[in-house]
Amino acid sequence: MATKNENSLAHRLGASRVEKLPKAFPKSPLGLLHLQNEIQARLRSSGGRPSDPTWTVSRQVPFKPEVWAGLQSEAERLGQYGPRVGPAQIAAILIEEGLGNESVGSQNWHRLLDETRRKVSLTQPDAAEAAGVTYRQFVEWVRAGRIKTNKSEERRPFVGADSIVLARTVVRLRQLGIAAKVAFEALSSADLGQRFLVITSVDKAHLEVQAVTTPDVLGLEAAVVIDQLPIRERLLRLVDADPGEGTSEVGEIHRAAAI
Repeated sequence: MATKNENSLAHRLGASRVEKLPKAFPKSPLGLLHLQNEIQARLRSSGGRPSDPTWTVSRQVPFKPEVWAGLQSEAERLGQYGPRVGPAQIAAILIEEGLGNESVGSQNWHRLLDETRRKVSLTQPDAAEAAGVTYRQFVEWVRAGRIKTNKSEERRPFVGADSIVLARTVVRLRQLGIAAKVAFEALSSADLGQRFLVITSVDKAHLEVQAVTTPDVLGLEAAVVIDQLPIRERLLRLVDADPGEGTSEVGEIHRAAAI
């Protein structure tokens, strides 16, 4: 039986019924979408085939012929919608996912968290675009004290990664009919050092938010789960991008928040 929270979210999204979904298998539509997002967020190119820069250990792993053929097939299919990827790279990602990301994923998350907090410092117009909100609205949030900024040596305001993640999360919740004021109040005490922001109650006047690091504690009756990792990955790619490449990465950030 669906909970009150689930029914409320279903109503907001226009759903006719609520179904409990098992963990997505790699070949299910949700599993393939997750795998595609992982590839786009993690693989970077330095001239050759894109790869994850954190993969510094190389080992030979034996496969059955049919398993390797399946990996090749998936690599070709996923390569049609994003960066070219090899079967061994898909295998590496699936192995990490299969480990539950408790050890490997936790290390990657804390590395990413630290790196974005050190490197991401955007002007207010760029931060607004990265968060998916108009510049006027972003400035209003800054003036109201909802979004924190930092001062550069030239005394110009710059916006860090945590503030952009916060703004992006509020934008996502507004799409579900939650007022920005309610969202900011609920998120004001959330620990953005934890990877997942779990909304366990969705109401126009009140939200309950829990911040957790590992997905194995998501047995909560969650109405909405927002994963910070892809948001921060794209922010890092944005600041690391060659200025001559334009600002296309900013558009990718608009798809970073996930339910």
